[in-house]
Amino acid sequence: DKEGNFQFISETAFKVLGFRPDEVQSKMNFFDFVPDDDSDEIKKFVRKLIIQRKEVRDHEVKLLTKSKSII
Repeated sequence: DKEGNFQFISETAFKVLGFRPDEVQSKMNFFDFVPDDDSDEIKKFVRKLIIQRKEVRDHEVKLLTKSKSII
């Protein structure tokens, strides 16, 4: 949604990031997975996409896993 809350998360994403569905759904949003160093840039990018209602399939971002590793 417009605040970065997940509407759907695949099982593969849970496995890769190391979280269980109950740890994420309704408790965390996309920006919780973005490393602090990248957060401002990513927030601007995602908000722009939301405003423009665009879908992106080929943009890479760094994400934090449950163990705080960056992938």
